[in-house]
Parts: sequence; C-alpha cells; structure tokens
Amino acid sequence: MLTEAIIHKEVEKIIRTGELIDRISKTDIKRIAETIEINPNLLPSFSIDEYVRKRFAESASSTLGSLETLEILTSDNNISATKNEVLRPDIVCINSETQQLIIFELKKSNQTGRQALTELLAYEHELKNLLPFLSNYDTTFVLISTEWSVLLEHAATSAIMWSNKSLLCLKVDTTPGDYKFNIHIPSSWNITGTPFFPSDSISSFTLSFEVPSSISEDEASTRLYLALSFFAREAERMGLHGFAVITKQLRGYTENAREIIFCAASPLAFFETMLQKGKADIENGHLTSKIAGFIKQFGTESGVSSLLELIAKVIDPRFEVFENIELGRFTDWNTTRKQLQESAFPTMTEFWGLPGDYARSYISNPAVQNARSNLFDAGLSDWRDPNVGLWLIRNLFEPEFASDGFIRPSDTFRLGLAIGRHTFLIRLALNAKEPLKYWDALMFWNFATLTNYIDEIFILARTANDVNPPSTSFQISAHPDQPFDPKDLNAWIESEILQEDPFHIDTFYLGLNLGPAIVPEDFEISAFCSSIREEKLVSDFSAFLATIIKAAVTETAYSESHKQEHLAKVASILHIDAISLDTDLRFLSSLSLTELCRLTQDVLVLADLVVPAVTHLFDPLPPMPIDWENFKRGIDGMYKEGKRCPALYILANGSIGTASYDDNIYAKLIMKISDPDEEVYLMDASCGIEQFRIVKWADVRAGRVIQAPQ
Repeated sequence: MLTEAIIHKEVEKIIRTGELIDRISKTDIKRIAETIEINPNLLPSFSIDEYVRKRFAESASSTLGSLETLEILTSDNNISATKNEVLRPDIVCINSETQQLIIFELKKSNQTGRQALTELLAYEHELKNLLPFLSNYDTTFVLISTEWSVLLEHAATSAIMWSNKSLLCLKVDTTPGDYKFNIHIPSSWNITGTPFFPSDSISSFTLSFEVPSSISEDEASTRLYLALSFFAREAERMGLHGFAVITKQLRGYTENAREIIFCAASPLAFFETMLQKGKADIENGHLTSKIAGFIKQFGTESGVSSLLELIAKVIDPRFEVFENIELGRFTDWNTTRKQLQESAFPTMTEFWGLPGDYARSYISNPAVQNARSNLFDAGLSDWRDPNVGLWLIRNLFEPEFASDGFIRPSDTFRLGLAIGRHTFLIRLALNAKEPLKYWDALMFWNFATLTNYIDEIFILARTANDVNPPSTSFQISAHPDQPFDPKDLNAWIESEILQEDPFHIDTFYLGLNLGPAIVPEDFEISAFCSSIREEKLVSDFSAFLATIIKAAVTETAYSESHKQEHLAKVASILHIDAISLDTDLRFLSSLSLTELCRLTQDVLVLADLVVPAVTHLFDPLPPMPIDWENFKRGIDGMYKEGKRCPALYILANGSIGTASYDDNIYAKLIMKISDPDEEVYLMDASCGIEQFRIVKWADVRAGRVIQAPQ
C-alpha cells in the first residue's frame, strides 16, 4: 500500500541524487516560462484575470529556480529551537548557490491535505525565528500531493495571491521506481469575467486643505510627496489596492487650495459586476445571496474605511502644518474625475496594491518603451508624474478609443472632439487679455486625452500596411506659446486613418466643431458651451444623432440584443415608449446641447453596432508564447454557464482573449461545435478583417491559428 512514508522516501532520494528538476514535466515548465515571458512587440493591457494567472506562474517559476543544487538539511526531523515544541517538516533543503531555503511538504490524501498550508506557514515562522530577516525570496515552498482537494486549492491560491508566497504545487505520479511530477496551477481563482475595473468600482474621497503662506511651494511639494509615499508603503503592507491624485485647485477662493483624492478598489462593485455577467450565482452559496442583499440595501461603495484608518495613522501627523483640512464626501473615481477636469491641476499620482504592480510593470515593459517612447522613456518614467499616472489610471478601465484595432464612429467622434477642444483652448489662451485662472486644468485634462488618442492612431499608422506616414511632423504641446494648426493633421487623418470614408469624415468634423462645447471622454458639456454659436451646432448634432437612431432601427447590428438594449435607453432618455420606423425624431432639433449630450453615449454605441468601422490591413502576428490552457478554462467555464458560442478572439491590435458571441451575427451563421474539447470558435481579426470560424484545439496549441488563413 502506498503511504506518505513511501512517497517521502522516494522524493528524498530524488532530491539527494539531483534528479528533481529532471522529473518535473518539461511541458509544464515551458508553459510556466511562456506565461511570464514579456513580448517586446506586444503592448500590455490591464487585465485582472491575466494578472492572477501570471502571479501563479511567477510563484512557480521563482520556486523552480531554487531547486537546483539542493542540499537536504533535515528530513522528518524536529526543527523547533524551543524545548517541548515539535515542528517536523517533511524535508528542508538549502540551495548551495543562492542560499535559499526550500520547505517540502508531502501529502497523499484530502484528509492530511487540510493541514498542509498551516504546517508550511508554521515551519516558515520557525525558520525566521532561527534566521531573522529571512525574506520571502529566500524562503520557497514545494507542496507535493497525489490529490488536490478544494480546500487545498483555495489555501494554495491564498498563499500565492494574497500572501505573496513563492509556492510550487506539484502533483506526483507515483509509478513505482519512476516518480514524475506535474506542475499544478490552482484552479480555485474564480475568473471574474471583468478584465478591467468596472466604471463604478473605484471608491474615492477627497481630503481638502490649504498651504499656509509661511510654507514655500517647494516645501509643500516635498511634504506632500513624502506623506503620499509613506501612505503607499503602508497601504502595500496592509494589502490594499488603489491610487491617489494630488491636485491644485484653480477655481478656489485661494491660490493655496490643494486636494488629495484617495481611491480604493471596491470589492462589492466587482461582486455586483460578476453577478451581472453570470460569474457569481446567488443560488449557489448562502454567502452570495447575503452579499447581494447587502448591496441592494447599502450600495457598492466599499474599500475606503481602511484608507480612513491609514489617513489617521500616516497623513494626519504630517498635515499639522496645513490649514482648513476637510474630508469630502465619498463617490466613485469617474464621478470625481469629471468634477476635476475644469477646476483642478494634478501635481502627483501614487499607486499601491495591484494597480501599483501594474503601473510599475507597464512603464518598464520594453514594448511600451519602444512604442510610447515620448511618454515612457526607459529608466526615466515615473508613475508619480501626473502625465504618466493619469494615463495609467485610464488604462485600469476599459479602453474607449480604438480598443480593438478598428476605427469605429465613436472613435472618430472622440478624436474630432479632442482635437477641436485643444485647438480652441490654445486659441483662447493666445487671445486672452489675461491668463485664465483655470486654463491649466482645462488644458491638462484634454491634452492627456488627446495624446492618448494621437498615440493610438500613430501606433496604427506604424503597423498597418495601408497607411502612409504623414509628410510633415506634428508638434502638439500643452503650452500656448506653441500655436497649433490642425490643418495638416486633420487632412492626414481623413486620407489615411479614415480612408476617405464619407460618414466617418463627417463624424470627425462634427466632433471638431463641437470640441469647444463637449468634453471628449465623457460627452459632458464644457464650461465654454455658452460662449460658442450653439444654434448651428445643435442643428447639425441633432441631425447626426437622428440619422444614427433611424439606422439602428433598420440595419442589422453586430449584436442585436445589445442594439435593442441601447435603443431602449435612448427611448427612456427621450421619455418615449419605444423607437420604431414611425418615430418622428425631428423634435431632437428643439433640444439643447446639454440634452443632446445625454443621448450621445448610447447613440454612439448604436453607431458602432450598425455602421461599418474603418478597417486597415495588417501583417499576420508573429509567433508568440500564449497560455492557451488558461483560455480553454475560460471557454469551458462559459459553456457551464450556458453560453452557446464562447470563442477565442484575436483582435487587430494583437489582443487575445475569450468572449461569448451568442448574439453575434457571425456566430448565427456558423454550424455548432460537435466536441468542445476538440474544437473552439475563433473570432480572428488579426489581419484587419473579422473571420469567425471553428478551429481545432490541437491547432490552437500548436500556434497554427495566429495567422489568418490564406
């Protein structure tokens, strides 16, 4: 009968003979290496689930790196230095080259597996009693088991994800005389289905204060820099996730007004989004129904109480020199951001937790430094620089501009708005008799948006085969001493980016004309709305919106259910029961620009669904390592949720992922998959043309689907 003692004896022999690494699956080791490999040609995007997957792989890789040149220190011996205490790890080794300590724990059954992580943590603590200041890097864990129970899976996930342990999980094949080990990636992480932060998932509150006249600007900046740096370190230690922005208030009664906006990830908002996407089920589990009931009664705002405690501990003692300190009300970050855009000039940003890891890895990524060198200089980029920090914060949320490599009507309109607003603000500053008090805030926020859009279209221009580069360079600056004439830029966008498409060109120029009046990111009315000629703009804008609404009624959409959802939202905003071919939309011309803006978000979604995007042709993507097994897990999960057409997708911008195409027009025209373990749907737009087809998982794993068929 196979016992833990027999397994222990075999594993110890394998370690002593230096065969351990050779007995671990080479396929698994390769998969781990590919998961954490950074592709210098692929721009990273923020994804919570991808971050978790990489964290598991990094933990396994770190431990694998410590398993060479092992010497066994103890085997089933008491390591406690305290009399009458017994702590008996199965095996403790030291790496003779790196001096890392490796604790092995061997488990055969679910019953003994219940104690595995508890024992490992106890042994780690005793090692640190003996060797003070032993770091997590210097202590790694190997958990070997013949079975992986639910409890053991969850314990391993917690140790890796939330306790930052370097843990390698091995499943042993106990063939007598020929033990083999497979790397086990815990599957207890419930894929959120929400790769980005939902729009209302970041809770924020504002700390307002004034800098007394006795303190210089340099001293105030230094104090704030140190205070926020201390705060971020403490937040990291507590395992919090969020960011902060320091701003100078330009519309206040005093020139010395400052604010710090503290932001925290809201677990309740994520839970609600997972419910909406079917990733959490109220029926399965007593806790989910109770949490859903709590949200219904109290809302999703959460995550800020711990920040309040940190403010009392870290910020308050360092703010005694400031005056008129007040805490503002709680709201979500996007609401706060909208309020800041015409009143506050950011001076510093800071990150902690998962957003902090993302911020630091993004600016260090070689693909980012190559493609976005103007903003992310190698070795010089600082996430605390607000020009960089606000870019990174925007990336935490689902991208709004050219997110799939195509140029859709909403992208064309936003681009026109951003360029039109920039042109207007530069002209306003040059012609003003005296500087506008809040011009810096207006210019900063719009320039941050514009540079994001311009950067995306120039990346498209460098990678697309059918885009000619501009014949002249474009100098765009946030300072009024560098006048901006958009004529050449607009002409290049028309011919190369928009490919002379009449609808998109009209949409672009409508955005240019509306730029002074509408903020491009949120379609909010600008402070300058009353100072421009509104009558002609309202007429053109209302006609544009009416045309799209009518087209949405008659044209087949990329996703019909999505189309009907947004038609219903438009009808609700207009206070009518429904929209049909008989609906008279001429009354839109009587609405104000403010009222039309309330329609814009939903109408542009309709435009994206029914108006063909401007497409470009790209070379096939180069071969790259991809963790297809994780994507298959996501596909399998969607089948279990009742989805009919879960598919892999490869977008024109190189992004790869999974999504449900149940309501997609392409999926309705294709046959059903006979065996989901053998075949998978693929939406391939990598060469600039969407192709929905069925491919073999064997071809996927072999990398034969990256290139579109000839």
